[in-house]
Amino acid sequence: MPDFYVVDATGARKLTTFGSGANLPDPVTVPHGGTGLITVAKGDLLYASATNILSRLPIVSTGLRVLTNAGDVTNTTPQWDDPTSFSVVPRPVIYKSAWSIATLQVTTPISVIWALTVVGNTAIVDTFARWIRFTTGAVAGNQAGFVTTAAIMWLDHAPTLEIKFRTGASLANVRLFFFISNAGAAFPANSDALQALKGVGIRYSTVAGDTGFMPWTADGTTQTIGTVIAPIAASTIYSLKIVVAPGGASASMSINGGTPQTVAIGAAALGTNMFIQFCVTNTAAAAKIMDWTAIYSQWT
Repeated sequence: MPDFYVVDATGARKLTTFGSGANLPDPVTVPHGGTGLITVAKGDLLYASATNILSRLPIVSTGLRVLTNAGDVTNTTPQWDDPTSFSVVPRPVIYKSAWSIATLQVTTPISVIWALTVVGNTAIVDTFARWIRFTTGAVAGNQAGFVTTAAIMWLDHAPTLEIKFRTGASLANVRLFFFISNAGAAFPANSDALQALKGVGIRYSTVAGDTGFMPWTADGTTQTIGTVIAPIAASTIYSLKIVVAPGGASASMSINGGTPQTVAIGAAALGTNMFIQFCVTNTAAAAKIMDWTAIYSQWT
């Protein structure tokens, strides 16, 4: 049989037993152009576990998995992770972040990092997006929406809150609240007099005669309603954004990337555990809806 050979990393010729010279190792090592492995299984991925050493990473056959380094740039060992686990979620050095996105796989939103409570929801899809639909009961004062079940920041932490949602087919006899407040794991009261709360947010209330999205803030004693940020219409998609300034002394609020309105935040509202709440409330005996597709927040 004719001789054949391979060339190693130094350029030296390594002959087989069919010719003269050194035999190839069995298995062929990485410096000789091999893997150093005797067997591999279906689905295995090869990775360098050390210099000139290849190892096998077996496939995980249960559930959806993604390949990660456990979120650690110093970790040279890849692993299969659940895409919703903490090891996959980015952890910025300066900011803590949290978000949820509407899905059709379940009837409640996927929750990443924060715990949440969703009241009166169904998953729907259309040509625009996937949505979670919040539907109130028909009794006046019924509420439906999204609430974090734990305090996640102070206003002092300069939080940003962004929500993409769609108004219902009717905006008669309705209140919409999008708040960062100390109301806790519950919706703000069905009232326009919320001076006992501490927080900041955006409100629309037909009872108060609001002509559009209104800035709201309260410090436990005084409630302040700013000037209209933007008009509001039924069955319309909006992107809402609240940005609290460093230190928490003020906040700017915008709709669909438009001109923001800035409001001062009372000092008494600072140093207080804050939750995120947004909800739709019917103020007369008729069910109301609001669709939500995504929410994102970050804070220092």
